[in-house]
Amino acid sequence: MAAGGFKEFVAGETLDQDEINDFLMQGVLVFAGTAARGSAITAPVEGQFAFLKDDDALTFYDGTQWAELSTTPGAAVVSSTTGSPTVTSGTVIGGTAYDIYQFTGSGSIVFSEAGFAELLVIGGGGGGGAAYAGGGGGGGFLPIAQGYFGAGTATVTVGAGGAGGDTQADGGANGNNGNSSRIGDFYSPGGGGGGALVRGAPGLYAVPGLNGGSGGGAGGPQSGGPLAGGLGFSPLGNNGGGSNFIGAGAGGGGASAVGVTTTASDRGTNGGDGESSSITGSSVTYAGGGGGGGSIAQGTGGAGGGGAGGTSSSTAGGTNTGGGAGGTGSTSADAAAGGSGIVIVRVVV
Repeated sequence: MAAGGFKEFVAGETLDQDEINDFLMQGVLVFAGTAARGSAITAPVEGQFAFLKDDDALTFYDGTQWAELSTTPGAAVVSSTTGSPTVTSGTVIGGTAYDIYQFTGSGSIVFSEAGFAELLVIGGGGGGGAAYAGGGGGGGFLPIAQGYFGAGTATVTVGAGGAGGDTQADGGANGNNGNSSRIGDFYSPGGGGGGALVRGAPGLYAVPGLNGGSGGGAGGPQSGGPLAGGLGFSPLGNNGGGSNFIGAGAGGGGASAVGVTTTASDRGTNGGDGESSSITGSSVTYAGGGGGGGSIAQGTGGAGGGGAGGTSSSTAGGTNTGGGAGGTGSTSADAAAGGSGIVIVRVVV
């Protein structure tokens, strides 16, 4: 067999036996392996196919080299964006080049070719509660190693942090949940709002932490505990801390740790730490829980943008970290808001 594999015939040309066997009967040439293919096809032509029996692989010549034909989609190709994300092109991480898109505000991303992208989606952090209150929970931490996107436009939403609770009469209000972040069909919930000591019939009562990506910390009960922290959505986050003592707000949950449960009256506890990601090439921690408020001591925020609890005021969650806000330890100070989320897209180039 001549093993030419490719030939352009002209009108009137006569086909001999070798040409029929070579070009017509062997649409895909079959070889034992790469060595046999190289010996038979010394001058491959772009578009020529060959099957290798040792690897059970169908290969083609791309004009420069032999490559294996795969039916698995490769990396998605991005053609444009809206919303002004920060774009870093050709970043080499671990020997592979990537284009990285960091959305700190909502927008969209257009994929001109279907394929896979790596994602990090962080929901907005929960707001802190006001009045002996719990810290807000961190936003949901959603890493996706291979997210498939069809050709077309994917909507990107960066969730805002939840508003903090405000004071009213001799009580307060719980913090609000953070808003979800998303890209296409991939969603990450916002963090739970921190609980508080609120006024209602027949009098003052404490509010548990709210559920969320990570749960908010419980407000300090008026007549002793226990009072539960909000539930986190595993594996996106953790539960908020519970409160067992009068006037002691608990820490909100973080992406890698629960909020700390209270241990003494009028003393807020720390928020849970967030989780780190190196999707941008540098390690950054996101989705920390907010610290609880107390009249004597206040909790610190968890690593990853968690805000600290306070008496006269509390600290907001970090912008674009999904950090929960701290709760306040007084009936005369409104609480701060949770931090906004972020959406990061990384594609191989």
